[in-house]
Amino acid sequence: MKKCPYCTVDIHENATKCRYCGEFLTISDTMAQGIFVNYSKWLTQNYPAYNIVHKDEEERSVVLNKKYKSFNVIVFILLLFLGAIPGIIYAAVTLSNDKIITLTINFDDIGQATISNISFKFLADKYNNNTIK
Repeated sequence: MKKCPYCTVDIHENATKCRYCGEFLTISDTMAQGIFVNYSKWLTQNYPAYNIVHKDEEERSVVLNKKYKSFNVIVFILLLFLGAIPGIIYAAVTLSNDKIITLTINFDDIGQATISNISFKFLADKYNNNTIK
């Protein structure tokens, strides 16, 4: 038995809604753990370039990092027209520096993923579509 966080009456351990006050309960710790395990497996299988750097079960969020190279071809070509040496220096400097993007994915009460960065919304949408099937 556990206590309802809204009315403090004893309720069943696996209850998702309190039968006394009618409030829906948030996902349990074991369910949250399952969501994180499922998402971790799905992410590493489908998108190995993304690394999970932090999981927060209380906030129901996962923080991801992705390293990538940043190289502007137009700048490179313009610098080559000025001379080979500036173009080579630009290529060496930009390709040796890794850029890192950090994303936070949040999970709602039923385990659906959401992400605020529209450019990477596909990570949440594909996961949600995969888990619904």
